[in-house]
Amino acid sequence: ALGNVINALSSMASGSKKVFIPYRNSKLTRVLQESLGGNALTTMMAALSPSKTNADESLSTLNYAKRAKTIKVNATKNDEAEQIAKLEEEVEVLRAKLAEQATGVADTSRYENQIAEMEMFMKQTWEDKEKQ
Repeated sequence: ALGNVINALSSMASGSKKVFIPYRNSKLTRVLQESLGGNALTTMMAALSPSKTNADESLSTLNYAKRAKTIKVNATKNDEAEQIAKLEEEVEVLRAKLAEQATGVADTSRYENQIAEMEMFMKQTWEDKEKQ
């Protein structure tokens, strides 16, 4: 299953048309999905044996490593840290506003001026309003 995923990813990286990548065929490939074809840089190691009896396995391992080497992944830095910092700053500002409202120290002069102006308009007669 892992070999099929590596083959699909390497054929896609070599420029052929879009290929289905069978991540769901195995639990291992499902777990490694982000590492193999996602937004991550991955290192693969191939272990070889110097013994003549394992020459076929060593050759297939080298071929597998060669296919894995051709996979191209464009990993980009996640901007979550910057977004978290902005959100934390916003939370602090909102907490300060809540604390200000709870203590009653909030700047209400602007609202008091608006209320006084509205009360003045309510007391005016129609003749006074026409004059303005």
